[in-house]
Amino acid sequence: MRKIWIQLLPLLRNKYVLSFLAFFVWIALFDTCSLSDRAVKMQALRALEAEKLYYEQKINEDRHKLELLQSSPANLEEFAREEFLMCEPGEDVFVIEP
Repeated sequence: MRKIWIQLLPLLRNKYVLSFLAFFVWIALFDTCSLSDRAVKMQALRALEAEKLYYEQKINEDRHKLELLQSSPANLEEFAREEFLMCEPGEDVFVIEP
């Protein structure tokens, strides 16, 4: 271990190596696009992509439901009865909740 430090010591005295190290530390830790900020933004991007996928699936499901409802009046009537508790005149609706 000591041998490695003895070999690196002349390199650390070089002004170009020192300026490169200082630049690298600045970019990695203190800049507006630092590594920690980049990691946070990547995590947020992954979360937004997952949310986008969820909403795309939801849109496709709703399109399918809309196509079914527009295809026949019987489907529309069934949907209205189930979702909005609508009934024909003279019918009674009983709602049973668990």
